[in-house]
Amino acid sequence: GLYNFDGPFLNTLRAFLRGPGALTRSFVAGKRMAFTPPVRYFLLGIAYYYIMRWLLNWDPVDSAVSASGGNPASATGAMRVNHWMSQNVNLLLPLLMVILASLDRALFPRTALSWVERLVHYLFASGTYLILSTTLLPLAKLWPVFQLFNFLIIFGVIIYATLSVHNRSAWNAIKAVVMTPAAFMVYIALCTVLVALMLGVPLKEVMVRR
Repeated sequence: GLYNFDGPFLNTLRAFLRGPGALTRSFVAGKRMAFTPPVRYFLLGIAYYYIMRWLLNWDPVDSAVSASGGNPASATGAMRVNHWMSQNVNLLLPLLMVILASLDRALFPRTALSWVERLVHYLFASGTYLILSTTLLPLAKLWPVFQLFNFLIIFGVIIYATLSVHNRSAWNAIKAVVMTPAAFMVYIALCTVLVALMLGVPLKEVMVRR
């Protein structure tokens, strides 16, 4: 089922692009036969990402370090942690979904969605940004600086998804714009600490300075 790119998958992608909030509310309301379940949709995005990385022989950490004039083969503590995180993003990204759902619940308490329903919403969002950003990986392979554009895609999809499921107002737009990078910063910091502790890398070694 993971590689079954059939009608429901395409319907889910199209429905998200038209309106993420409408997709989530339809799924929560029980109209599920036409859509790929959120966990499977997210896993399809992850699988697509790893397949493209393998086909392109591309690593985001090595690409970013090379673009900044560094040495990707450097065996520093920070590089060990970053490479582990890059190679095991499938194990770490669910933590981002939990953080997004939790922040969404805290910042938008009036929206009539449970925490689990918000988690479903951000699984759809993450699957979509994985699909869109992965499709552009060949450009990042050719021009490493283009990798920064992928962050705009990721942030843009998450902000779009957040605004789509809540009442649209200037205040909610501000909260969505602040919530997305805040969630990513918490996610990266938490993952860095957990992975450093797991690998036995002192935390001071992962604090890279110029």
